[in-house]
Amino acid sequence: MTIKVDIGCGAGKLEDCIGIDIYKTDDVDILASATNLIFKDNSVDYIYTRECIQHIRDSDVKALTEMCRVLKPEGIAEIIVSSFYGWFFWKIGISSRQYRVFRLYTDHLLRRKLNKIGFRNCVLTHVFIPKNYLTSKKLLRHVKLQYHDIKAICQKR
Repeated sequence: MTIKVDIGCGAGKLEDCIGIDIYKTDDVDILASATNLIFKDNSVDYIYTRECIQHIRDSDVKALTEMCRVLKPEGIAEIIVSSFYGWFFWKIGISSRQYRVFRLYTDHLLRRKLNKIGFRNCVLTHVFIPKNYLTSKKLLRHVKLQYHDIKAICQKR
């Protein structure tokens, strides 16, 4: 049986995944923290997490370590974090302010953390977000570029 999880899914779970979040929504199947996953070691085939680890109070490293622990050696982890633009929009109050923590990532910092934890073959790309994804008309007048997330696709060492 293939186990696929969406960690920090909120109200937008990836199709065919088990939704995991600390807040209950219709898409959440398991209430749990990314820093304390309920799965056995080497039991998950695919991990997807989008804009979750940058908001974890305890430690993004602890969450990534948990993801590495549960991922099968041949499994794939798809980890997406906001880049500078996401942080900037959060900081000035345009995007959701429900999070108390927002870590800023660069390609270099994310790759270094992933490699140190035990991920390998990490391919980093930039995922562009369409302007219509941003809800503030005021912001759109000032933003010339689309902002992007950093996406890492990795395996476990």
